[in-house]
Amino acid sequence: MRQMGEREIALVAGIPDKYTHDKVMQVIQDVHEQACSLWSSLEEWPLPTVTYKVRGMTAGLAYQRENRICLNLDYLLSENSQVQQDMYEDTIPHEMAHIITHQLYPGASAHGESWKNVMRKLGQVPSRCHQYEVVRARNTRKFLYSCECRHMTRPHQLGLNRHKKQQNGEKVFVCVRCGGELRFLKEKE
Repeated sequence: MRQMGEREIALVAGIPDKYTHDKVMQVIQDVHEQACSLWSSLEEWPLPTVTYKVRGMTAGLAYQRENRICLNLDYLLSENSQVQQDMYEDTIPHEMAHIITHQLYPGASAHGESWKNVMRKLGQVPSRCHQYEVVRARNTRKFLYSCECRHMTRPHQLGLNRHKKQQNGEKVFVCVRCGGELRFLKEKE
């Protein structure tokens, strides 16, 4: 049986290795110090906490009221060095800018003018989304279903878990338009 590497163990556990976490915290510390030098009102502001529970296509999230940043460990530990570099140089400062904006302008919109101004003062380009090439963590299977709608232009789709529940009789899924029970057609190719 093949042994899992450190990267695979970290991804399964949802916890980065010490080197990765220390590097993340160093970037956060650097942005924090920069913000405190730019805005004296932030001097008492504590460093945000960090978790690594973001999955899928999202690179990071800021929970401003909780003073917490969540990062996507898949991207931080990516085998693509450009993605890793972008996480440290773009994503973490982007999420920090959300928290800084909340500290300075409570209630400001997430990607509004206040946030854009904070990004610029931090020396960042105020862009909303990353451009990372996304590799799906798993290949999701979809199953096609029909209903009694006369105006149905395409079949309904259920994921694997809902498909199994429908097939085992645990749950019956119906069309929201006609109320008809969904009938299995085939697995999506």
